[in-house]
Amino acid sequence: MEEYWDEVTEQMEEQVELPEPVFEKKTMKKDVRKVGWGLIFYTLILYGIVIADMVIRTVIATIKSPTGELSEQQIEALAMSMEESAVSMMVGVGIGALFLWGFLKKQVSVKAMFEERKPMDGRLFFQLLSVFMAVQLVFSWIAGAMEVGLNMFGYSAMASIEAATSSSTTISMFVYASFVAPVVEELVYRGFVMGVLRKYGKVLAIVISSVLFGMMHGNIPQALFAFSVGLVLGYVAEEYSLKWAIAIHMMNNFVFAEVVALVGKVFGENAEAIVNGIVLYGFFLVGTAIYRKNFYKIQQYVEKYAGPKVWYRYVLTTLPILLFIIVNFFIGLIGIQPL
Repeated sequence: MEEYWDEVTEQMEEQVELPEPVFEKKTMKKDVRKVGWGLIFYTLILYGIVIADMVIRTVIATIKSPTGELSEQQIEALAMSMEESAVSMMVGVGIGALFLWGFLKKQVSVKAMFEERKPMDGRLFFQLLSVFMAVQLVFSWIAGAMEVGLNMFGYSAMASIEAATSSSTTISMFVYASFVAPVVEELVYRGFVMGVLRKYGKVLAIVISSVLFGMMHGNIPQALFAFSVGLVLGYVAEEYSLKWAIAIHMMNNFVFAEVVALVGKVFGENAEAIVNGIVLYGFFLVGTAIYRKNFYKIQQYVEKYAGPKVWYRYVLTTLPILLFIIVNFFIGLIGIQPL
């Protein structure tokens, strides 16, 4: 199958001629295509399982119905139960990740992902977490500005913004959002994707994995946020270990999303808003200070490990990568609706 897809994509990419990089172009093409097809198959497996679960639930409910048909109320109740259950998502990402590991295991070592490349202590972890969390507030500003801009033209992305910031309503959704998603998403994007692309430069691996991570959400406002935090998570995984990227991602999803939302459910929306404001503005101030202090170090890091610009253009114009980005972009457009 691998040789077949290599031949197909190589023929379709002949129209995109790029300057010859220093690294062997043929090897790079093969690696990038494999990452792209791997992500596409991973996504198809994930949503294939989710759709199969929907079909099975619908068939069972129809069989159990006395009339052999579902009423509007039954359809609404079934849709609600599907929406609130994350079991099929957990099964889907689990099987998808196993497939991706088998598909890319010759290029990536799982053991190497979790190796401790530099020591991590509490102070450093807090600094990296602060920079990560600072992006949350910036995202809320960008989302607000985007909504205002869209409203001027008679459109709204509020449904997408709310979907990106909503908390869990069931135990399965809580488990998925807090623990399963952070682990699997880091394995896929900071583990497998970065693991394959690392040989072409640390910065390229971090940036491309962040682009793909952002687009994967199929939600334009959330894609901007995911891309930004993906840069931080990619740096952490590259310079320290994948386990620390998972820890930061998990802490964000569990502590700063689910726990803060729980405060709102217990003490009311005002209490949630106060806690959320303290957390976001507190981390924003600390994160911004850390970023300003290390600005030139970051600049030097990018200059040292960026690699030739043509490589970025080549990766982003490779057929499966383009397909992945374009399809998710159009899915994201569905979330922008007329007022």
